[in-house]
Amino acid sequence: LAAAQEGDRYAVAKIVRAWHRPMRAYVTALQLTSQDADDVAQEVFLRALQRLDRVESLNALGPFLKGVAKNVVRERQRKFARENRAYLRLVDERSAQATETVGATWLSDPEILAALRSCLSNLPEQA
Repeated sequence: LAAAQEGDRYAVAKIVRAWHRPMRAYVTALQLTSQDADDVAQEVFLRALQRLDRVESLNALGPFLKGVAKNVVRERQRKFARENRAYLRLVDERSAQATETVGATWLSDPEILAALRSCLSNLPEQA
């Protein structure tokens, strides 16, 4: 650990090799897709290596990496939620524009719009 904290590339690579599979399994258990798990694991190691000086011992490395992973996953979920809300607003705006342009169509049916909003709001948190 000390060598990795001092910038030894071999020591850093050894840590990444040792922890990559467990970290990927951990983030996958947080209900991420396989592709998302790969992306999150990579982001975890990038962030963790920048803050490796905060880890006091090898025993603290696992909990440290899990904490970084939780933060990365939470950030991704918040971003997805923001994007989903923005998309729902866009659907409302476009449906209003389409109704004005096209006239009385299926887009002006409140039941269809409510069903569409319900479907979009029930999409999973992961992209």
